[in-house]
Amino acid sequence: MDARHSLIEAYFKHLESKLETIRAISEISEEEALMLCCCHLEALGTRQYQEVEYTDPPRKSIPNFSKSAAFTKVLAEHSGYGFWDKIHPIGLLSYLPKLFDPDMQDYMIALGEIGYELREEDFVIEAVSHLFRNSKQREWFENHCHKGSLGNIAYSKVRSEIVHNITHQPISFDANWQGERLPDIDYGLMVECLENVISSLKAISLETRRFWWEQ
Repeated sequence: MDARHSLIEAYFKHLESKLETIRAISEISEEEALMLCCCHLEALGTRQYQEVEYTDPPRKSIPNFSKSAAFTKVLAEHSGYGFWDKIHPIGLLSYLPKLFDPDMQDYMIALGEIGYELREEDFVIEAVSHLFRNSKQREWFENHCHKGSLGNIAYSKVRSEIVHNITHQPISFDANWQGERLPDIDYGLMVECLENVISSLKAISLETRRFWWEQ
């Protein structure tokens, strides 16, 4: 075992010890453990996707980088659940800005007709494209439709709120993915996702002998 392999092993051993600490905390407070899971997932996503010029090579960047986007992307790619970057049509309504107010009823009907099945961004945009009154509405959907993704909803409604209100309740969804009801976004789901993300990133890093954010 060379020094590089040992360094990677040590790094992930540290992450795994944090995971065990979270599990211990959950015996006392699942809300506290849920918050820690979300914060660790955010940190892992940000580490991979935020572009930093002084690294060699630069870390990967994602369009319109945000912590919620990185949180969503690391979950979608490494958690074992493929629904995180899919759009919740009804959930998207709460993110529509004021420029949609004059036409809100029409958008409510159109997004409601899609139903409660999560969809790809392109599908949702196409479903409401006939309602675009102007270029600003079109541009918003093309650039910000991702705000209706399950990952962004989880980030804004769970991760961000629970940091300020530890009694925040997990979210239940009237929505389906691939014919099955979505699980509640609670401690049980998020600790499983965090475990899967750590395991996936560890495997990638050991196989390539480079930390995942260096690739």
